[in-house]
Amino acid sequence: MGMKKQRLEGHFREVISKNKNIYYLKLQVNPLAHTVSPADFFIQNKDRNIMVECKECSGKSFVFSRLTQLNDLLRFDKFSDNNMSFILLSFWKGSKKKSKYYYIEIKEFKKFMSNINKKSCNEKDLDKMFFYTNLQGISLLYNSRFDRIINKEEIEQIYNNGKSITEQK
Repeated sequence: MGMKKQRLEGHFREVISKNKNIYYLKLQVNPLAHTVSPADFFIQNKDRNIMVECKECSGKSFVFSRLTQLNDLLRFDKFSDNNMSFILLSFWKGSKKKSKYYYIEIKEFKKFMSNINKKSCNEKDLDKMFFYTNLQGISLLYNSRFDRIINKEEIEQIYNNGKSITEQK
């Protein structure tokens, strides 16, 4: 069984709520009304719209079928050049400091899912393709860089000291 979903969402909310230059909304699901949410968070500043879906794992793998919002996130991403969608994937290790957090652009995650030829991934699979960070790293992204448009190259520079994801393989 995975960790409580609200834990990761709460941690992420802590990070983004510290930035006064953004607007964020925690999107809610109402099962009684048979509604679904395209993501867990909608974040906006004057230049960029971002959707973030949070997924946690307390086990050793993430099953791709859990990402039921994939098509909504991709559609949002394509709608405008100012839109970006991400998955925040966490492998919970009992504390925030010990846990890994993967903040991945949804287009890149879809390519990864298609190329891995498996129905799930583990940390080793993700480490081959993506950077991971801790909550402090995500805080740096949102609190230092979110007062203007961010792009994939800037995200890579923040986490990889200028090395691109492909150079790290």
